[in-house]
Amino acid sequence: VDNLRHLSEKVSLPEVSAALLNEAARICEVHLEDPDRAMQIYEDVMEQDADNLQCITALNRLYCKKKLFRPLIKILTRRAARTAGRKKARILYSVARIHHERLSEINEAIDTLEEAHQADPESSLIIGELVRLCQLVGQYEKLSQYYDKQIKLSGDKKESAAICLRLGQLYEENLR
Repeated sequence: VDNLRHLSEKVSLPEVSAALLNEAARICEVHLEDPDRAMQIYEDVMEQDADNLQCITALNRLYCKKKLFRPLIKILTRRAARTAGRKKARILYSVARIHHERLSEINEAIDTLEEAHQADPESSLIIGELVRLCQLVGQYEKLSQYYDKQIKLSGDKKESAAICLRLGQLYEENLR
């Protein structure tokens, strides 16, 4: 591992250096069973090449395994910033789930889902999750907006009627 790190410093091509460091990190993780050292090496590569997919994938796996959710959020957010559309929305949806389910940060989850919704405004999954979380924390103004979006996206009259009923109850009970 030390030889690979030393060799990576001598190489003039960044992609070759990154490949050598990725291999050193893989050896640490798989053969030496030293995930902390592997994470450090992968993080070093990420400082040089933030788009290194092999590092992103490995750090995703290691951070989940070690329950290091803040660094995982940082990596996923960085990845989302480099994408657009549905792919960005899916990544941000994952970040929101981590905020909510792992860190109990519901407001951060809502903020992240709203960013995901901007990336993919037609996603019923994201809108449904926004409805659920806004309802959970009592953000009734936002909840009414997301009910409205659900109605517009629904292709089923019965489903639309049920959402309209919930919207009416929301106004009756919470938005007078």
